[in-house]
Amino acid sequence: MNTNTEQTFNTKKRVESTPDNCVTKDMRMLLQNLADLANQASDEVYDDDDLNHGTAGILSLCDLLVAKIDAYLEN
Repeated sequence: MNTNTEQTFNTKKRVESTPDNCVTKDMRMLLQNLADLANQASDEVYDDDDLNHGTAGILSLCDLLVAKIDAYLEN
């Protein structure tokens, strides 16, 4: 299995195993897509080291969002 296949498999496994009955599979996929996009932004957007008025604060929130979504989807 290549890295992309493994990542897709792990993502699919996490999304399908989330126990919350009120959150549909489509909603879980949307959360995963949001986490993927936030992770991509964290990797690709310039960090200006300004936590209050710059990209650093936004990127910090992206990292927090990814962690929270991953924790939710892993339950």
